[in-house]
Amino acid sequence: VGSGDPPRSSSGLAALHLDPRFLKSRRGIILGSELILLLLMFICYAVSAAAFLTAPLIFTIINIVFFVVYAANYQTKLTHINWTCVDFLRAASSAVIFLILSIISAATSHEGGMASAAVFGFMLTLVLIYDAYDSYRTIVSDQDQHVPAAGESQSSNLDAE
Repeated sequence: VGSGDPPRSSSGLAALHLDPRFLKSRRGIILGSELILLLLMFICYAVSAAAFLTAPLIFTIINIVFFVVYAANYQTKLTHINWTCVDFLRAASSAVIFLILSIISAATSHEGGMASAAVFGFMLTLVLIYDAYDSYRTIVSDQDQHVPAAGESQSSNLDAE
């Protein structure tokens, strides 16, 4: 590139700027551990029971999307979506689904792969419950910051009259 040439724009995966600090943050650690447990469950089900592959595969894809959104700070650019609420719904629904799937896997495990998938599923359920709780706490604290107290709104109305 010469001095008179325009700068080249990045395209494709090169344009995806991931924040390395995200990996060390609480959200990054939670999503990373969810991805690892999902991949372990996927491998265990692939070895032992192909009928159970769908849930780990779908939720792995969903978690990768959330991981990229948070790591690339797209949630600050796509402000029309309430990412905290969507993340809460993702974690809460995933926790319920994987709890049920893990109970079924533990009850029907006749071989090592199913039993291992059940153990990873219970661990994933605990991580997802914590993730949902953390997202819920964030939602509640955001609402507390934006909603004035009842006494404040009444006093401001009195001042206006």
